[in-house]
Amino acid sequence: MNGGYAEKVAVPEAALIPIPDGLDDEQAAALLLQGLTARTILAVSARLQPGESVVIHAAAGGTGSLAIQLAKRIGAGRVIALASSEEKRALTLELGADVAVDSRSEDLRAAILEANDGNEVDVVLEMSGGEAFEASLRSLAPVRPAGHLRNRLARGEQGQDRPSDAPQPRGDRLLAGAPVQQAELLREGIGELFAAAAAGELRAVIGGTYPLSEAVRAHEDIAARRTQGKLLLDPSK
Repeated sequence: MNGGYAEKVAVPEAALIPIPDGLDDEQAAALLLQGLTARTILAVSARLQPGESVVIHAAAGGTGSLAIQLAKRIGAGRVIALASSEEKRALTLELGADVAVDSRSEDLRAAILEANDGNEVDVVLEMSGGEAFEASLRSLAPVRPAGHLRNRLARGEQGQDRPSDAPQPRGDRLLAGAPVQQAELLREGIGELFAAAAAGELRAVIGGTYPLSEAVRAHEDIAARRTQGKLLLDPSK
């Protein structure tokens, strides 16, 4: 439901999610949207299989940091995390990534292949578009039977939306978005995420909690790439 920038918001009871014992409000808030996004992309859209390799762009961010952990839970053979700073890459390794790659590498495709022992990769979670999209697409292994390329819009480097109509050679599973609309899938996904977090098996990285009055500063920090993980707004402040 909408209302993330309000002190109070009214929602239908059916839209409320119970928080299990052992999970605090901050973790629950940080898990909900990004956790569902990462889970749906990996498990539903990409159908990641045990032993397969997965590349995660923006791996120190809210979605990426959860995608690392969820990919390992699925049994990915190699999780390759892309991040722009040493600090962010160190965080991805702490979360379970097998290899951390500088997302600003001059030849990103070569860096991805090197991180996978010279082999093309099975799944890519890509969120930025532009050259990163093209490098990722060219890093994918040949099409798997019944595979799909699911990419709606990629955000271009200059902030321009462009359709993902680039040639799609060889790869079948480069994912840039996976909205979840079915209520049963939402409930199943949320239940799985919250249970794992309550058991200490999944951790949302909280990069900062801002007073609601400083929402603008939160956006500025995100735009300047000064943040890690998920940012929260506290409506009581």
